[in-house]
Amino acid sequence: MKNLNRDLLLVTKKNELNQTELERTIISLDSVLYEAESIKSICIANEVFDMNKYKIYTSKKEVAFYINNKSNKPFVFISNKN
Repeated sequence: MKNLNRDLLLVTKKNELNQTELERTIISLDSVLYEAESIKSICIANEVFDMNKYKIYTSKKEVAFYINNKSNKPFVFISNKN
């Protein structure tokens, strides 16, 4: 089985899974999560409120800049669009 670098909790309706079903399910779940956790997806789903400049940033490039920026400025918030 492929060694993954994450902890996953798998809840199924079946009482037992054989090894191949378990491996296939975990690999498919990992591939879905890999896409959902990419920086591109995160930047699409979030926006930045900068209260110092009274601006809202929604473009992927600007949101990525604020997410990657390690200095935490006061009154700059990253919010999910949902």
